[in-house]
Amino acid sequence: MLSETLFYWMMIQAYPFSVDDTTKSMQQFNISDIEPPPLIHENSGFLFLLTHSE
Repeated sequence: MLSETLFYWMMIQAYPFSVDDTTKSMQQFNISDIEPPPLIHENSGFLFLLTHSE
């Protein structure tokens, strides 16, 4: 158990960036700006998805 904990701690220390750094660098986008794939438009089983995007 100690060796697993030590390995995990060493792996965390190996990354030169934090989770906060990563989330700040991510581009923000609005999901409604994304065009659904053609399969969504062609299959009536997916119509519930189009009510939010169109």
